[in-house]
Amino acid sequence: MLERSLPDVPINPELSSEEALAQLSAFLKPRIEAAEWGEFSPSTFPDIKQKARNNIQS
Repeated sequence: MLERSLPDVPINPELSSEEALAQLSAFLKPRIEAAEWGEFSPSTFPDIKQKARNNIQS
């Protein structure tokens, strides 16, 4: 599940653990804030799955 949720980024062996954590934090921050504010999609789970499938096929 995590593999499908996170963006695909190239492996950078020169990236320190702190830098990698900072990038992950920057990626997750707006999603965490939206969840804390109670923002959600009015779409149903089947609708979201279908949209994801359509994006993959495009």
